[in-house]
Amino acid sequence: MASPWLCQTSTVTDGQGQDTASAPPGWYRAADGQVRWWDGFRWLATLPERPPDPALAVLPHLALFVMPVFAALALRLTLGQKDPFIKHHATEALNAQIWFGIIWNAVGLAAFALLVTSGDPDPRWFVTVWLSMFGLYIATAVLSVIGAVKAYRRTWWRYPLTPYRFVRGARAARSTT
Repeated sequence: MASPWLCQTSTVTDGQGQDTASAPPGWYRAADGQVRWWDGFRWLATLPERPPDPALAVLPHLALFVMPVFAALALRLTLGQKDPFIKHHATEALNAQIWFGIIWNAVGLAAFALLVTSGDPDPRWFVTVWLSMFGLYIATAVLSVIGAVKAYRRTWWRYPLTPYRFVRGARAARSTT
């Protein structure tokens, strides 16, 4: 019994008179002018939804370099409502960026308070604190790039070292896509 999703056809052309029977599966313009999915043997009778572009799941991770927290939140609240994969990656990026902001500001404010309260701080201490903050930024940037690559490869991925997730909604990590 044939699947109700498939059109039964004996000869299929791509709309320009060329035989698509040897064409690999993919999106093609059918003889009726509509873009349809060719499964390698026949056209789908109904048009399935196109899978979302993985680039949209990459954006929240790379938002660290442009608009941390705000861009990831905007993507989660807009595109994340339509696609669970985008929501997952936006939520993960948002949580990592919130943690980065908390740690960065806590260390920075503590260093500033110590600088103001101590009359003559040791410059080695000051350099150590700021190098640590730079290391934190580099580590977060590396994890963001890893997250972007995982999102582009359609892998469900979670940031390590986030002890608490402020924003819920991400799925548990999966080993396969």
